Amino acid sequence: MRSTSEIIAKQQARAVAGVDLYKQNVQSPEKDPVDAALAANGKRIANLQASIKAGTWENAMKSLPKGIVGQKAATLGADRYVAGVQGNVDKLQRHWAKFGPLLASAQATINAMPQDTPEQRDAKSAAMIKAMRALKGKGR
Repeated sequence: MRSTSEIIAKQQARAVAGVDLYKQNVQSPEKDPVDAALAANGKRIANLQASIKAGTWENAMKSLPKGIVGQKAATLGADRYVAGVQGNVDKLQRHWAKFGPLLASAQATINAMPQDTPEQRDAKSAAMIKAMRALKGKGR
């Protein structure tokens, strides 16, 4: 068997070599990925339930070295985040076209609430939290 470093080097080389084919294939799939995902929803639910029952996520989290999440986020996540935002302007526009007016309405209602006393300010804060919970997923 090859060494770990040789296996990883081979995986990296193949990823670099296959990037153009990957791009080509994702742009012209044989099946519509949304239709395929919807058709496989029962399988997804069954696998998710089996994973929850087996504690897969918890075990994976316990196996991570301390500090790895922050390290990966700093080294990989930042660039991916920027590229993701820049590459999904159309998705962001669709989201904000739906979500923006809903948020503005909630804010207007809450901003109209009195805020003269600590109790009123607490009520106003609680109302905003409730409004944001109610809006969750409404931009999709």
